[in-house]
Amino acid sequence: MNPEMADFMKEINRKEDAEELRLLLVALREENELLKNRESERLRAEAEMSLLYRQMEDEVKGLRKENASLTKENADLREKLERASTGNALKANTIFGRRTEKLTDLMDQAENGTDTEDPLSEEAVETEGHKEANRNGSSAKKHGTRKKGKRKEDLSKLPKQTVYEYDEKELDRLFGEGNWRIVSWHNTVKKEYLPSIVYAKETMTPVVSVGLEHVMECLTPKNVLLPGSDATPSLVAAIMNNKFSLALPVERQARELARHGIALSRQTMTNWVIRFSEERFAQVYSHLAKLLKKSGCTQCDETTILVIRDGRRAGRKSYMWVHITSELGSEQKIAVFTYEPDRSADHLRDFYEDYVGEIICDAYSAYKTFEAENGDVIVLCGCWMHSRRRWAEALRVHNTKGLTKEEIDVLPEAEALRLISEIYKEEMPLKHCTTKERLHRRKTEVKEKVDAYFTYIESLDLADPEFSEKLVDAVQYSLNQKEYLCRFLEKGNVPMDNGACERTIRSLAVGRGNWMFSTSPEGARSNAIMYSLVETAKANGADVYYYLKYLLENTPSTPELRIGEKYLDDLMPWSKAYQDYEAAQKKELFELRIPPSEKEPTGKKLMGSRVA
Repeated sequence: MNPEMADFMKEINRKEDAEELRLLLVALREENELLKNRESERLRAEAEMSLLYRQMEDEVKGLRKENASLTKENADLREKLERASTGNALKANTIFGRRTEKLTDLMDQAENGTDTEDPLSEEAVETEGHKEANRNGSSAKKHGTRKKGKRKEDLSKLPKQTVYEYDEKELDRLFGEGNWRIVSWHNTVKKEYLPSIVYAKETMTPVVSVGLEHVMECLTPKNVLLPGSDATPSLVAAIMNNKFSLALPVERQARELARHGIALSRQTMTNWVIRFSEERFAQVYSHLAKLLKKSGCTQCDETTILVIRDGRRAGRKSYMWVHITSELGSEQKIAVFTYEPDRSADHLRDFYEDYVGEIICDAYSAYKTFEAENGDVIVLCGCWMHSRRRWAEALRVHNTKGLTKEEIDVLPEAEALRLISEIYKEEMPLKHCTTKERLHRRKTEVKEKVDAYFTYIESLDLADPEFSEKLVDAVQYSLNQKEYLCRFLEKGNVPMDNGACERTIRSLAVGRGNWMFSTSPEGARSNAIMYSLVETAKANGADVYYYLKYLLENTPSTPELRIGEKYLDDLMPWSKAYQDYEAAQKKELFELRIPPSEKEPTGKKLMGSRVA
């Protein structure tokens, strides 16, 4: 018997009264019931905890499995990003990074493994055609600096209003009544902006009685685009300018016009653009193309557009070809956009039917096919920007993790980019030289740098397993294009790259990102006409809005009516007739909307001696 039981028996033996035993028994019974209840609760809790434990155990197993899967997926993605041969690093940079070919920026990215600035900033969205003078050497323009006197020059081109801020009572309060006098005026010149206004213009034309019979005749108002329509030269020109110069889709314009109290549907505005571009601008467009082909040196490129109702299966690409006069030419600047459903050489055959001269372009095979067919009159010249771009891509995908700047500097990709930058450094100062002087200096100064570049890339062993696919592609591109890349050395009017053409295409690319597609081939052809007029106007310093308004007011309303060569010359944005029109329009607007300048205040306190 255990000690506790022995103690219990002794306790019972001492109880002589039956009542005491009965009470003890009841107490023991109650204690026993309590213990049973507690045991039951313990067993139930233990069962619940066991079930919960198994559930948690299953959940932990699932999370471990999911974590292992995510870890593996993350490792695979990291490996793909870091592996140069996959090209994923280049794709990531294209989407998120800065699209620059500036050697110093590429070196910073390679050394730091990241972009050196916000990829969404204005500086980060660097177009492929930025001038090399802003990229390399002492001729580079430092970021954030402006040409001395530029602000004053800009202000001198604007209409001017003079306002005298003069309050005699306020001066008395500040300096004491009778204790001051004005000896001169301090001037501050700032730029002010007045938002556009939309108004209803009522035109009254006389109704006259003619002859003894009193036949009634009513004179027709001028500049009526569509009888019975709200279309006016100013309104249509504003819609066209907003879409093709500012990349503002007509749907957004419709909402903005509605806020001014004008109800114009998207369909109405689209119909106006298509109709007037064909009726009013087609002859001007043809004249621009004719003048461009007379220049003897053009630059050409193409980009995709989407036309959803062109009779082909959904998703088929169409193309917008762009032709511009040489950026080094002395003639007026012209840009001609043409819509084509494909990218074949047939477009070149049709557009350059009677052309004789050079064409600056990329390595697309259609150009070479066209040159082979017209080798006696057509000369293709290559684009150094395309060659440099391949080296920039090769450096981006190179795994530079852990390398120092000195180690990156000796990489073939970095060395090739440095050699190309040396070519640009010699070439860019020649942009403002005469054709003859430019040709001479190219042969004596630039050619040496070109030869050094090709000597270097020819020395590279492409069988080296450490060379990436992008590096091999960059070498092969330059070697295959060597003949075309070197032709600018023999021509003083040929630019060394096609950047000017790519910059011209940029406006279409920005607009395409907003309006997404053309509904029909007619709309695409209308876009080609409009972008041609807009970009030509920009290139020649014309105000796009006033130029389109000028054409709407001065071109014939009937497209079948052919107009003469002299009249077409007056419709060009560089013509004196248009320049006089633009100046008169701006002067009229200024006088209409801006109050005249104030006269200088006069009085004893302004001109007299100091008041006692």
